[in-house]
Amino acid sequence: MSHRNGIKNFSFVPETYIMPKDYNRFISNQYRHRGLWIVKPFDLSRGRGITIIDYSFKDTQLALKENVVVAKYIDNPLLVNGYKWDLRLYVLVTSFNPLVVYLYEEGNSDPERENVGHKWSMSALLNHLREEYLINTETLMAEIEDIVVKTIMSATAQMLPAINCFVPHNQNCFELYGFDILVDDKLKPWLLEVNLSPSLGIDSALDSRIKSSMLCDLFTLIGIPIVDPTVFNFNRNVRRPKSDIPRKTNSSININNLSSDEKRLLKNTMDQNQRSRGFIRIFPTNLSWKKYSSYLDNINGIPRGSTIPPFYIKLIRNYNYFLNDHLFNENSSFYMDINRQDRYERSLKDFKQDLNDNKDEDQTTDMLKLKKAILKYLNDGYVFSNLQARQTFALYLTYISALLKKCALEKNYDNPSSNLVLMFLMKASKNLSVPLKIEVSKSSLSNKKAMEILQLLESFLLKYNYDTVMYATPESTKNCLPHKLFNLFLMHARKEDIEEIINDSKHNCLSSAIHPVNDIKNSKPLESKVWK
Repeated sequence: MSHRNGIKNFSFVPETYIMPKDYNRFISNQYRHRGLWIVKPFDLSRGRGITIIDYSFKDTQLALKENVVVAKYIDNPLLVNGYKWDLRLYVLVTSFNPLVVYLYEEGNSDPERENVGHKWSMSALLNHLREEYLINTETLMAEIEDIVVKTIMSATAQMLPAINCFVPHNQNCFELYGFDILVDDKLKPWLLEVNLSPSLGIDSALDSRIKSSMLCDLFTLIGIPIVDPTVFNFNRNVRRPKSDIPRKTNSSININNLSSDEKRLLKNTMDQNQRSRGFIRIFPTNLSWKKYSSYLDNINGIPRGSTIPPFYIKLIRNYNYFLNDHLFNENSSFYMDINRQDRYERSLKDFKQDLNDNKDEDQTTDMLKLKKAILKYLNDGYVFSNLQARQTFALYLTYISALLKKCALEKNYDNPSSNLVLMFLMKASKNLSVPLKIEVSKSSLSNKKAMEILQLLESFLLKYNYDTVMYATPESTKNCLPHKLFNLFLMHARKEDIEEIINDSKHNCLSSAIHPVNDIKNSKPLESKVWK
């Protein structure tokens, strides 16, 4: 696409060569562009196997390496507090024909701080850049959106034949991509790489908040109904989930002359956008056709610059134009332009609302108010259900695991928390459905012992969460905490908040969280000496 539509319109990718086929071109150009080059293996992740070479590199072995990418090293990155950083953006594509692309509000920015991971939310980063460096973040995010749209467009033509063969219906699949963006000191964003099915592993509390919220919003947008895996009663009355019920929209779109397929496509696109929550639709928008139509074929709407079998082109109509014409025409009041900058820069807690848009729209997620509400319910005689207790306790153990991992990264192996965790595991592991064998080497090396305890805790968490899913059922007891309030609390609770409730002497609220699987179905909280 860059050769057909102008390299200046696609200059956001560093000069890149694929080895070994581009070896001769790389050798001839590296002397012309004196500087550093980064060598990345195709099949590795998390920085593994990456090396840096300079223009004097003459090792012909590079030509023999398979699946290696050599790219120009960006040596003038924009620094935040003296540290290099890059953005991880989550991009959701719900359809390639027509092209529908969403960008999640809260990505991760990852400043490189020695050997200790340090993550910011995207809103925190943008606010910091605007307030401390006086950077026009609105322009910056507009350029990043442009990179995302053009990148997806570049791959669309190659995706469509496979979709035509293996995806019988337009709404049968979706894909989440991880975009890595680096910004240089001239405020130019660069696309480093695009990750298919990006890692959703959690190594910090912020990771947990962002990724869990993102996944929840993703499944809501796609329209996947919530199903309790522990419920097998098929005789009950089945109702359509609320997310599948068509919502009334303030629109004057005339659909009388549309075919059934066109009506279905238009309705699905509108419904997805209404359920988008933390995702922002960046294509199509009210300005996208004016900006990107020159890159699309006038007849079939496929991005120009790529070859597609002629028999396939004949089967396609221009659905990109169709959506633009019906969603953003002058008579349509469906689309209300949003202030993108406000959405990108607001904190994670500011946009979380209940799925029911008609009730509790002003529900606050302020942690202090949530905690006070939980404690008030507990003081009034309400209790955590067994499922709620186990979910809360699992979150607390996740924070403990992250704390131990941080201590390991900082080489602080003498943390007394490790011994407390070991004592807990020795008592609690026998309550699992499949007891965990607790063995720690008697080595005097504290670092080895600390790592073994961390691995045991992570293994315990996996088994504990499995038991929760398989055996714990959500009670309908009247004196249990309201599910809506509890879910908000669980979404935003910090380690200190959970500890405050655990240590409240007035009620043994999480006692059922560590009892044997056989006792899980007991609806009443049980006494336990573990908390005493």
